[in-house]
Amino acid sequence: MSQKLGDDFNLIGAWILDAELNETASIYMMPILQQKIDVAAALFALNYPFKQLVLTDLNTLSLPSSSIQQLLFWVIQPKNVIPEQFKQNLVQICRYVHIEISCCFELMNTHVNVQVLKSSTVIQKSLKKDQVAPYLSAYFGKHFSVDNAQIGFICAEQQLVVNEPQTNFARLARQLKGKVILQALNLS
Repeated sequence: MSQKLGDDFNLIGAWILDAELNETASIYMMPILQQKIDVAAALFALNYPFKQLVLTDLNTLSLPSSSIQQLLFWVIQPKNVIPEQFKQNLVQICRYVHIEISCCFELMNTHVNVQVLKSSTVIQKSLKKDQVAPYLSAYFGKHFSVDNAQIGFICAEQQLVVNEPQTNFARLARQLKGKVILQALNLS
């Protein structure tokens, strides 16, 4: 079982702080409904680092199987990629695997500009850093949860994550898969 964090901000806030310390300008968050291997392969091929988290019902964490377990990728903009190109590449990947909702964060001095993209609609908000996690819990929670759930973010459990390949053959397979996806998207 994942370690429960007392507050969403502990996880989201720590990751935002980490991105700031590494001078990251943008972060992209996308729910992985299916084809997580394809998305991971494309991200690896683009050399986009990412972390994995789960949107879950915090009331059911002690149960063997939580009723809501939505895997999300937290994709970090590399320093050598301009923000517009980073966002455009991720929008293309989302379209390729039919992800209809995603979120982009642009880190400012004291605020975070949040853009939620759903189909062709863009919702923009400027939030203080400590408001980001509650906003994301509420917004993404209503899309992936049931009524009366206490939605929050936790680190992804081992059975949900896409792991780093352990063998040379697996690394080669991931590399080839990523290359095929990037060619299909005209990103190579």
